[in-house]
Amino acid sequence: MGTSTNSTASISVVVPAHNEERFLDEALASLARQSHGNIEIIVVDNGSTDRTPEIVQAWTQRDARFRAWRLERASLHESLRQGFALARSDLIARLDADDIAEPNRLERQYGYLLANPQLGVLGSAATLIDAKGKTIGQTTPCLGDEAIRQRLPQECPFVHSSVMMRRGAYERVGGYRARLNLAEDYDLWLRMSPTTRMANLPDPLIRYRVHKDSITARKLPEVVLTSLCVWAAHVAREAGVPEPFANGMPVLRRALPLLGFSRTEVLRRIYRGQFERWLMTLPLPAIYRPKLRRIAGSAGLGAVLNTGLALTATRSRTA
Repeated sequence: MGTSTNSTASISVVVPAHNEERFLDEALASLARQSHGNIEIIVVDNGSTDRTPEIVQAWTQRDARFRAWRLERASLHESLRQGFALARSDLIARLDADDIAEPNRLERQYGYLLANPQLGVLGSAATLIDAKGKTIGQTTPCLGDEAIRQRLPQECPFVHSSVMMRRGAYERVGGYRARLNLAEDYDLWLRMSPTTRMANLPDPLIRYRVHKDSITARKLPEVVLTSLCVWAAHVAREAGVPEPFANGMPVLRRALPLLGFSRTEVLRRIYRGQFERWLMTLPLPAIYRPKLRRIAGSAGLGAVLNTGLALTATRSRTA
């Protein structure tokens, strides 16, 4: 595959892709048309068996800013670690292969990080779209460092695909954890949180695709369980005791005592995750989403679903 000769790019963008022929071309086109053009785009083909390699090769031949790497075995953690190792810039951004970057995304984040040198991680809000690209909602992230730290015990405070980070902040904690293929971003933010400041921009700078083939949709219970282990690892580090991992893999039975959770609480969090995933697919105004999230955290699943259905019905009548 072709490689870029641009060794002075101010931003490196890492795009891991596994069997993304349906959406990849649109994602890469959104990077090619960025208003901040001094970039390199590193696409790591994560063991794809569809047309993903051909799409990537076409872009490397068309635009010298694109670089490519292929892994023969699908492994998200390895593709992320490889992409960041190949990056030449001090600022490294992420984009998932099924998402779309708004034209000014990199310019906005680049300028904000230059003006705020204390920040090591910067994300943004995201417009939610379905598989056909239709807008179905918008995320409402925590913005400042303090608010993000308050959210960290409950959930990941960033849309991973929206993040730009400093190489130094990333490398200081050892980067993405080896062998962790779910909640790898949540684990990274938790390990980075003691060493740098974090923020989100309020404007949606990416279009985040919600569809049935995404990892979150296909493996939601596993994502929730891994996230609990990742948070327990943070608790263990603060307490100076061993983390609940074995050979890099999370072990739930080691995590639960650290968190003081019962199996009932674990199931509640899985149900909450399933509800929030369903909520993302509803055509609701963004103002309703934080309220429903709070209900999901404090009420039973039945009350949550009833509230969501009632709001959906109201929305349908007034649309």
